[in-house]
Amino acid sequence: MLKALVAGILLLSTAAWAQESTEVYDDEVDLLAPEEVTVAEPAQVRVLPSCQDERLLAQVKELLEEYDAEHPVSSIYDRRQRIMKMRFATSYEEEQVSGFTAKNNRVVADKLLMTKINNGLNDNEIRLCKSNKKSEQFSPIYLMIYPYANEWIVEVLNLLENSREELKTTFMP
Repeated sequence: MLKALVAGILLLSTAAWAQESTEVYDDEVDLLAPEEVTVAEPAQVRVLPSCQDERLLAQVKELLEEYDAEHPVSSIYDRRQRIMKMRFATSYEEEQVSGFTAKNNRVVADKLLMTKINNGLNDNEIRLCKSNKKSEQFSPIYLMIYPYANEWIVEVLNLLENSREELKTTFMP
């Protein structure tokens, strides 16, 4: 009888302990409960400027003129080459970012890939513009436009002889 009484007390105390341990307190985390999902407000999607945006093209032209003034060339041949390249940098058409590979242009493809990786951008967050004017003497000139903070970065690619040298400006939407 004593054994039955001790067993009954143990059973009641175990049931009370089990009931206490299933209650969730404020400072405890219930591992079986689903996580609370907080829905962030969708980021405001800003539309990339088009390749024919007049303000953008005027700003690029100004950037190229500043570069030309700061880096004069000495020979007549080099001067003529630069003038011809500058003429090709006046109008652009959009080039698809998603299918752009080194077969199109290695320098531009490398810069595009590094920009996407370093800035965490997707293909739809970058606009690539290719110069309209064709010439067998010169490679096309590209503009790469992507967001940075509250403005756009516009990089002129494939214009300079030294591909490590950057030619870029900011553009306010």
